[in-house]
Amino acid sequence: MSTWEASDPESGRPADLLLQIGAQTINGISNKRGGARGRTADLEFGQLLTAIQRIQASGAVGLRTGVSKETKQEATVLSLGRKDVSAETLADQALVRKLLGLRPGLREFKVVYGALAESDDVIAIQTRWGFQIMVELAAEIQVPADHVAERRTYPSQPAPAVGPDVLPRSFAFCRERRRLGTHSRPSSITTTGTGSTTVISGPRASSPFS
Repeated sequence: MSTWEASDPESGRPADLLLQIGAQTINGISNKRGGARGRTADLEFGQLLTAIQRIQASGAVGLRTGVSKETKQEATVLSLGRKDVSAETLADQALVRKLLGLRPGLREFKVVYGALAESDDVIAIQTRWGFQIMVELAAEIQVPADHVAERRTYPSQPAPAVGPDVLPRSFAFCRERRRLGTHSRPSSITTTGTGSTTVISGPRASSPFS
């Protein structure tokens, strides 16, 4: 791989949540897919994102734009940088390299768009387009059983299995009403922290994409 000169670093956002919502595959490892032909995520996808979450929390990962000294082309570069990290973080970095088929010991990797990486120093991310993201969010809606029986919508996706490497729902839409006399109103919206589920509850029509 070429040697890179750093430019402005990217701001630190929760990488696991961004990838869970916005990425369909990472070096061939597949995220879940919603809709009529939905599928669950590969087990390795959950392992990868939870490891990335822990590495990001330790401050031992960075994403920036860089310019190759050889080709003078600009690209996005992921750095699994600092050496002064805990044994747990080093183990997570080794797990990320293993899952993605990356070269052991290498610290910087070029990030490109695509389904598969062309070499062991490249991370290929196949991102979702806007409509796909809408379908995935709609697939999280917990629809009433009578709507499914009436064929007004597809069944809700089953709840994720419980485990340390299983990703929680990115969003959970719950249909709930509180009675106030003869009127109804939606319950409050609750947002949890990074790596947890965002819960939005209230009356909501079933989605045809869920």
